[in-house]
Amino acid sequence: RVKESIEQHAVEGYEKGCLEHDHDAEEVLEHVTAVKHLRGSPSARPTIATGRRASTRGFNVRAAKTFVRGFEKAAAPLDVDELVLLREIVYHVVKAEYWGMIEEGSLPRRSRAAFKLIESADSGLDDTRTPLHDFDLLHAAIAKGTAATWLDRFFNCLDSCLPECVTIDNRIHYALAYDRHETAYYATRAFVAAHRHAQHQVAEFFGREGKAGDAPQTHAEAVVILESARQCASAERRIKGVTPHLVNLVKTNIIAQNVIDIQHELIAKLVRQGVLTPGGAKTISDELDRDSAALGAARRRKGEAIAMLHVEHHAGPKQSHDELSVSRRRLVELRLANVFETRGTATTDATMSTSQATVGIPSSDPYTPSTTAGGVVYASSAIEEDEEKEEP
Repeated sequence: RVKESIEQHAVEGYEKGCLEHDHDAEEVLEHVTAVKHLRGSPSARPTIATGRRASTRGFNVRAAKTFVRGFEKAAAPLDVDELVLLREIVYHVVKAEYWGMIEEGSLPRRSRAAFKLIESADSGLDDTRTPLHDFDLLHAAIAKGTAATWLDRFFNCLDSCLPECVTIDNRIHYALAYDRHETAYYATRAFVAAHRHAQHQVAEFFGREGKAGDAPQTHAEAVVILESARQCASAERRIKGVTPHLVNLVKTNIIAQNVIDIQHELIAKLVRQGVLTPGGAKTISDELDRDSAALGAARRRKGEAIAMLHVEHHAGPKQSHDELSVSRRRLVELRLANVFETRGTATTDATMSTSQATVGIPSSDPYTPSTTAGGVVYASSAIEEDEEKEEP
C-alpha cells in the first residue's frame, strides 16, 4: 500500500507537470516505473484529456501602460518612497517564488539557472531607485553562458583541423551547447512565471477591493507593474526565439526529474514518520535510481542522435530535406540559435560551424526615456513603436 501511495503521488506529479508546462511528456512513461501503467491511456496526455492549459496571470505591457497613462492624464502625484518600496516587494516576491519552484521541482535544484535567478533578484534589491532590471542582470549572465566562449572557439578550431569524416567533435560540441541553452530556457521561463506572480500579488493586495486582476490604485503601483511587464516582455521574446523542439525536450526533462524527485521526497518523509522501514525505502530508492539512469541514458542517446543527424545533414545527406520524415526534419531544423546573445553578434547552430552562424537578437529592448523624481528613476507610459508591436 505504501508503494501504491508513492505511485499515486508520482502520477499526480506527472499530470501537474504536464499541465503547468502545456506539454504531454509521454516519453517519461517509458522510463519511470511508477507511471509506466499510464502508457496508452488518456492519462498519458493530461493536456488533451482534461482540455486544461496553464493559466497566465499578470499584465502585458499594453495593459500596464494604460494604467500609467490614466494616472498621468489625471496628473496624479508619484510617491517615490512608495515606488522604491514596491520595487523591493516585487524583488522579494520574485525571490520567494524561485525558492517555491525549486521546492516543487519545476526549477531543477542543482541547476545553474536556479543560482542565477536568485542572484539576479538579490542584485536588484541592491538598487531599488532605478526601474526593475533583474532580467537585464539575468540576461547578461545567460548571454555569457550561451555566447561563443573559449570552448566554442576551441571546438571550431578543432573542427577546421580535422577531416570532414571525423564528426565526434561536432557531436560533443552540440551536447555542451545544448546544456547551456537548456539552462538559459530554465532561467528565462522561471523568470517570467515569477514576475507574473508578483504582478498578481501587487494587484491583489494593493488593488481595489483587494481582488486579483484589479487595476492599481496608485501611480507608483502602475509604474512598477509596467516595469515588471516590460521585463517579462523582454524575457518572452527570448523564449519565443528558442526552437519549439528544443523547448519540448527541456520540458520533458523538467517533468521527468520532478516525478523522480517527488518519489524521493515522499520516501524520506515516510521513513521519518516510521511508516516505511529503511529496508523498504532502499528497495524503492534502488528502483528510482534505475529509472534515473534510464532517463539519463535516453537523454544522452537523443542528444547524440540529434547531433549526428545534423552532422550527416550538413555534410551532404543522401536524402534531400523534402524527403526526410517529419520527425527527422524537425531534428534537422533544431538550431541552437543564441537568442540570449548580448551584443547582437552571430550565433552558433547545432553543428557549431562558424560559417553557419545566424544573426542574434539585440539585448536592449526599446525602453522609455527615463524620468527622475527625487533622485528615483522611473519610466513613463511613453513607449517606442517597436514595443507596441511586440504586445498585441
